[in-house]
Amino acid sequence: MAKQQRSSSDLSRIQLSMNDLLNRIRVLEQLTEKMDILISSLEKEVRDTEKRLLNRINEIDESIEKMDSRLRQVEVSLDKLKSEVDKKASKMEVKELSSLLELFSPIKSVFVTKEQVKMIVEEILEKKKKVETNI
Repeated sequence: MAKQQRSSSDLSRIQLSMNDLLNRIRVLEQLTEKMDILISSLEKEVRDTEKRLLNRINEIDESIEKMDSRLRQVEVSLDKLKSEVDKKASKMEVKELSSLLELFSPIKSVFVTKEQVKMIVEEILEKKKKVETNI
């Protein structure tokens, strides 16, 4: 009988230990499920963030390509403009031409007619005669 009591108490202890172990296993399973849910949530968030980042990177790449294209167009335009500027007259050349135009400009130049030249020559001759007669 003592053996039966001992084995009964041993069985009870074993049963309590088993129940305790089962409870611990259940708690661990619940924690594992929560961790799985959290990990799944984090994985989804990481995938979503990765998609957003890839989209943004693609947008930036497109923007860079557009800016590169515009920069090339500006360079071509600048080259054309430079060649046009090289073809144009310099300030010094313009000043020289301007002074030549002023020199030959009928508006600013004083021209005399034949009659006026004759009168000027006659006046000079008369003055010369007067001077000679006075001497």
